[in-house]
Order: sequence, then structure tokens, then C-alpha cells
Amino acid sequence: MEFIRPISIAFLWIVTKMRAVIPNWGIVLILFSLLIKIALAPLSHKSFVSMQKMSSLQPQINELREKHKNNPQKIQQATMELYKKEGVNPFGGCLPVLLQMPVFFALYPVIDTAFELRQAMFIPHWIEDLSRPDPFYILPIAMGASMYFQSKPTMGKDPNQKMMLYVMPVMMVILSPISAPD
Repeated sequence: MEFIRPISIAFLWIVTKMRAVIPNWGIVLILFSLLIKIALAPLSHKSFVSMQKMSSLQPQINELREKHKNNPQKIQQATMELYKKEGVNPFGGCLPVLLQMPVFFALYPVIDTAFELRQAMFIPHWIEDLSRPDPFYILPIAMGASMYFQSKPTMGKDPNQKMMLYVMPVMMVILSPISAPD
């Protein structure tokens, strides 16, 4: 994990330089997260497109499974031929997400240990200390809602995926105030 430290240092430097121009730490963090989102947008888009292609092939894959249900090797071979014919990479949805992980791992220590965020006000009478949890739970609920609406277009007809569409945002809303530092 040593390769993440230089990324974290670079992120802290960028955030500090942004703070020199923008007086509010909350706005700096919002703008920085938007910059990260824009920088990672090509990878996110590529992952989304690949997942959509894989989802559109699901009926054909189910037919292959039904056709060769007694021969798992034949199912794998036919599935790989289908992927090749349609120009779909089965790892195309995961690989771009995997490439983004070091960025998120590098962001966590910057936000978690940044001394500058202690007692930094964002919005008076609501978030008066960015190092403390949201007292009215508005941000965790907004995060859960955004997770739901971002995940909804990518969900297929699989009942397990639909369950995750509902369970994950709720779990994140419940866990985010608990995991916040005191």
C-alpha cells in the first residue's frame, strides 16, 4: 500500500491549494470530489457500457446454459464464443472499477486524518465541524438516495441484483454516521 501514499500527498496538496482560493473547506471538498468524478468519468463510462453489453447478452447466455446444462465445459466454451462474436470483454465492467480503487484508497487518509478539517465550518447551524457526523443525517440520506439512483439504470432483472439495489443504500445510510469519528 506504499504506492498509495504519493497519491494521498498529491491529493492533500491539491486540496490545500484549492483552499487558498476558496475560503470554505466544505465547498473545497465538494469541488475536489467533482474534479475526481470528472477525471474518472471515462473509466466509469467504459465500465457502464460494458455492463450494459453484458446485461443485453444475458438471455443468450441463459439459452446456452439450458442447451448445454449437462456439460459445463461446453457452456463455458459457447459463452466465450458468444462474447468474442459480440465483442464483449467479460472483465470490461470490473477492470475500470479496479483501476479506480487506488484513487479511493488514497482519498480516505486525506479526508480522515486532515487536521485542517477539524472545527472547519461548512454551513452555519448545520455542519459546523467537518470532522463530525451530520447532526441531522441529511448527508447520509442524500448519499443513500444518490447510490440508489446511480445503481438503478445498471440493474438487470436478476432478483439478487434488485435486492442489492435496495439493501446497499440503506446499509450505507445506517453505517455512515456510525463510522464517523467522534
